[in-house]
Amino acid sequence: MISGRDRDNLIARIGEAQREAWAGEAESLQVSLAAASQKLAQMDEITARRRATVIHLGMPGHPAAVSRIVTMSASHPAGNPQTPSDQLKP
Repeated sequence: MISGRDRDNLIARIGEAQREAWAGEAESLQVSLAAASQKLAQMDEITARRRATVIHLGMPGHPAAVSRIVTMSASHPAGNPQTPSDQLKP
């Protein structure tokens, strides 16, 4: 991907090639700059399209967990559940 620094470098090299009358080099660099700019525009368009697309993943369903009701006896609080051995004691 071409960065701002790369773009500035290409522009500076184009200016140098034109000052030095290197017509072929200047033209080649201008083609490279145009291609890089076009590629950046395409990438920006793809990024904008992806950001505009919303994907609804939905809420996962857990019907068994949601419909389960747990009741506790007042004589056996949650911190002290009744175990089978407790049931056998007089």
